[in-house]
Amino acid sequence: MAGGYEVDLQALAAHEPEVRGVAEQVHQAIDATGAAQGLGDINAFGLVGQVVAAGIEYWIHSATSFVKGLGDAGHDLADKVGTAHQAMSTHEQNSKAALTALGKEV
Repeated sequence: MAGGYEVDLQALAAHEPEVRGVAEQVHQAIDATGAAQGLGDINAFGLVGQVVAAGIEYWIHSATSFVKGLGDAGHDLADKVGTAHQAMSTHEQNSKAALTALGKEV
């Protein structure tokens, strides 16, 4: 219990793969949509349509970069959840050892 909050170490440990899985799904979705982009094909849009296609391609690239950043942030969050779990677990073990040692001295 820290500052009025209790940490369930098992629940915290379970969140890391969940967050990492969602981040990986975001990356897979971006890869799938990126593979489908072919806006630079003149045969698809014609010569006049290239002006519109260029704007759409820029917009899609910007959106793809943003969503990819979300996936990267998800992986970073998963790393932080794993680190938090390890820190809390280590703290709990150290606290138990300190209390046990104190109990033996008393």
